[in-house]
Amino acid sequence: MDVKKDIIEQTRKLQDFIVEKYAKSESGKSISNQEARLINEALSALTSVIDYCNYEPHNKVILQKTYRLGFDIVYEKLFYYAGFYYSYAKISKGDLYEQQSAFFQINVDTATSISVFEGYRNNINGIGGSTDDYYIERLPRVLWGLENVLKFTKEELYIPSLYVIYNLSQSLSLYLKSGHKTYKDAAENLLNNVLELQERFHSLEEIQQVLADNLQLNLFKLYQISISDEALNKKQRKFELNIPCLKDFKSENTLRILGTVYYFDKDLFIKLFEEKYSDIINEISKQKTGLNTFLFVKCLAQYLSSQNNIENVEFSLHSLQKNNIDFSEHIDTVFKNYYKSAAISLVDGELTKLLAYNDDTLRAKVANTIKGVDPNILARESKKPHGVSEISDMEIPIKLDGKNFYMCMPFKSGVEIKGNSVPESISYQIFRPFLHFDNCVVVFVTAKRSSQNLMNYIKRMQSKLGWNISVIENEELAKLLKINGQLN
Repeated sequence: MDVKKDIIEQTRKLQDFIVEKYAKSESGKSISNQEARLINEALSALTSVIDYCNYEPHNKVILQKTYRLGFDIVYEKLFYYAGFYYSYAKISKGDLYEQQSAFFQINVDTATSISVFEGYRNNINGIGGSTDDYYIERLPRVLWGLENVLKFTKEELYIPSLYVIYNLSQSLSLYLKSGHKTYKDAAENLLNNVLELQERFHSLEEIQQVLADNLQLNLFKLYQISISDEALNKKQRKFELNIPCLKDFKSENTLRILGTVYYFDKDLFIKLFEEKYSDIINEISKQKTGLNTFLFVKCLAQYLSSQNNIENVEFSLHSLQKNNIDFSEHIDTVFKNYYKSAAISLVDGELTKLLAYNDDTLRAKVANTIKGVDPNILARESKKPHGVSEISDMEIPIKLDGKNFYMCMPFKSGVEIKGNSVPESISYQIFRPFLHFDNCVVVFVTAKRSSQNLMNYIKRMQSKLGWNISVIENEELAKLLKINGQLN
């Protein structure tokens, strides 16, 4: 049982799946709802990997970029939550086929909303555009449709309705747990409406019997109740799990059950996972990459977390960079007098002067050494406020070999870095721009020297992933500022 080896292999398959679907989408071919459903399942698994595994910063960037590719595909398909908008008409007036299609569309769109909220929590994407507004505005129409199911006793739609309710509960709860504030009050009201409707369905004898007979669905119910309590700051309820032998369950059902058990009882999860591990891996090895792959990745990540495994996982993933360029060949065309600056000397006190600059001052002075860029862009980028959503301290559009690139510039001033050198622990700030831009070069600007560990890490990523990273530091930086009249 080699969990680390398996999560490396299966996560690579997951990435290949997302890259394949992204290429299909980019070529202009449409992505079906079934494909969107699977992409959202892959994104859910990636969320577990990001949340539960230990890894170095470059792996974090690649995992996040993989997520972003999948996210872009499914978010594009939302089309202003049209599935929510038309749900009431189709559920209340459509034939059985139209009703079933409406439920499937609602669940796909809800799964995408979960991808939005979890991606936001992990600083991969934003929330707040017109499409996200429609999530809040059009969700009530889904509830009207479910009310119609109850009002007219449409028993054939009870179970599909229950899945929709649980998915909506999960989505709204995860929005509230994401930390985003714009829709907080509306989301709380909607979640309470969903939970009230949920209780009405739970009161039906038909539903009670289904929950008694369906372990997977019943556990899903308990999970939704638990995270909604947490999202609404209610007292957490405790549930006793009665899990029978999983021998007769299919792999998909087993993996979904295990994924929920982890949330409530990690010791039981470990026991059941170890019992079923060989059966699951044998079955998955015979299948093409799909739903079971993604559910398995999620359970592998949960298992590593439950074992308190502090070893880093070195994922074997594609860097996902489209265009590489040797920026060292162009650096003198971007920074004024860069080559000439190497020949000048510093006098006493000039290096001390550099180390005394704070971040804002250093950004402004370095901006004045950049040529060939709109001065208004330089001024805006050098003065922009810091925030959790920023890609880098400065992002400058430049043209290299006739192609458009973003030159992303993380800064570390002498005031910010208290030690003698810049530690390796800040490396994620250097690598993060590669998450957001395909055509990207990074110029790390630091008043103090980078530690040897940090420099070695940067060199490894240049070699392994083709990331183009330049470093302008300490005396080299002071000379660049001096020759351009900025060391004052």
